[in-house]
Amino acid sequence: MLISSSPFRFLILIVPYILGRYTGIDFSGRKIGFTHFFTPYVLELKPEKQQLIVTKRNWFLLGVDRKSFNYGQIRNVLIDEHLFLGDIEIRVYAGKINCYWMRKKQLRAFESKLLELKRSKHDLEVIDEV
Repeated sequence: MLISSSPFRFLILIVPYILGRYTGIDFSGRKIGFTHFFTPYVLELKPEKQQLIVTKRNWFLLGVDRKSFNYGQIRNVLIDEHLFLGDIEIRVYAGKINCYWMRKKQLRAFESKLLELKRSKHDLEVIDEV
């Protein structure tokens, strides 16, 4: 399952950014800047590898920042819905993952799929064998 930031982020979120009301940070811990509107976030679930992968293009548009986590590191999922779009915050043991400007329908489907995979038998296979 793959979701990415919506193209509507330009129309909807440019005004709060200009007014200084959007206080989000990227997954490197820096405050979101103007270039972040041109470099969307991408969340990908890989059930066969039991991984959650977050990618985002660099500000100079050539490289890609990528972080991957296994399902066992996920603690909880928070979806912050706005008028048209929403943000997702996934807490992991190494910190948290913030992705902005996603469509709400995609976020709900992603959350349910992620929690379903987290609760599945794959997490308990090692425990069952002991």
